[in-house]
Amino acid sequence: MRFSLLSSIPNTSIIARDYDQQELKTKYIPNLKRELEPGWLKPYLFHIDSMLYGRWEYWMRLQIVPTEKYHLLQEPNPDKRLENIQNQILPQEPIPPITFGEGYVSSHDKGRKMLDICLDKMLTQGGYVNIMTRVEYLLDWLLYGFGHPHPWFRKLPLEPHSCDGCSMVLYQLFDLFPLLYRPKDYFGVLIAESKGKGSQKHTGYFPTPGSVANMIGKMLFCDRLDTRLQKGCEPAIGTGVMTLEASNQVLSMVGVDIDKLVLKACLVNWYLYCPWFAEPIFYLADRTDLLWGNALVGKDHPQAPQSIHQKYWLEQYQDICSFALKERDWRTEIQKIVDSQPSKVAAPEFSAPKTDESSKGFGQNPKSPKSKNYRRPKSKKKFNNGLLR
Repeated sequence: MRFSLLSSIPNTSIIARDYDQQELKTKYIPNLKRELEPGWLKPYLFHIDSMLYGRWEYWMRLQIVPTEKYHLLQEPNPDKRLENIQNQILPQEPIPPITFGEGYVSSHDKGRKMLDICLDKMLTQGGYVNIMTRVEYLLDWLLYGFGHPHPWFRKLPLEPHSCDGCSMVLYQLFDLFPLLYRPKDYFGVLIAESKGKGSQKHTGYFPTPGSVANMIGKMLFCDRLDTRLQKGCEPAIGTGVMTLEASNQVLSMVGVDIDKLVLKACLVNWYLYCPWFAEPIFYLADRTDLLWGNALVGKDHPQAPQSIHQKYWLEQYQDICSFALKERDWRTEIQKIVDSQPSKVAAPEFSAPKTDESSKGFGQNPKSPKSKNYRRPKSKKKFNNGLLR
């Protein structure tokens, strides 16, 4: 089942297939100027996801709690609070599922082609900069566009050396659609291949294959049970490939990694495919986090994991309060609007009024017919030295 308002629009699958057949953009305007605000990319993400899966709409529904049920979230006992959420707050509909690709992300995948075009066009003519520098800039640029509240992403990232104007290049060439239409861990494979080249070999990254990650995710959770309030934990999360399939079953996830670059890629994957991990549901925000550090050391160690995710969302959610908002079923509300429309009424017919011969000349000035030899009289006004008299 797909939870989406766009499900009422016919032929969305045909629209998506037609868009997928379009050629990727390779040309751009070099000197284009745009002021990009934090979060500017999210409406595009929301629109495409609504057409394909409806996950961000489901996320929005999870974030809204009726006023008469808000007190259930203030239960001090954590177990009782989760029980209240399970029985009274969560919608009856299950999480809209995504079928993640199991094959290797090859250079023939349209999403991978788009990323390669973006990374290649970022370079100025005759310039060069490390591929990993460009990949990290792309991730920072995306997370700024998605509006993540961490200080790393609150400002548009500085353009790397030999990549002058690359922000506007990405603005014109980057396309969310191929990444969403065929969901895979594109950035995991991209980083693995980039780190396996030249001087990057000593920092190699080896992600779990998508087929294995999907199988493990399906084995961990039972389809016959409502596991939405269970919490996943991945102590070596990488780019988050192990959490993608789990997002079909749970609303909370905690991950740790020592590599900051792959954590950024994980956040991008979460924004693309797992909205409740990327922007935690406000009453479940204490159950989702990404931590940067070594998962094998204690909290007093210099490399102890530190939150780069939950901490900043809890700050964002401090101002949440209760206000009057009635819970309604939008299907019945639409029907009410349709029923309230006036019925069709035939347009009135208008006919020319009949003239009354007896009323001619009284309050009217009927025109008299003109003869064939009729000529308009010449004007009696004369001009004298430019003056009218």
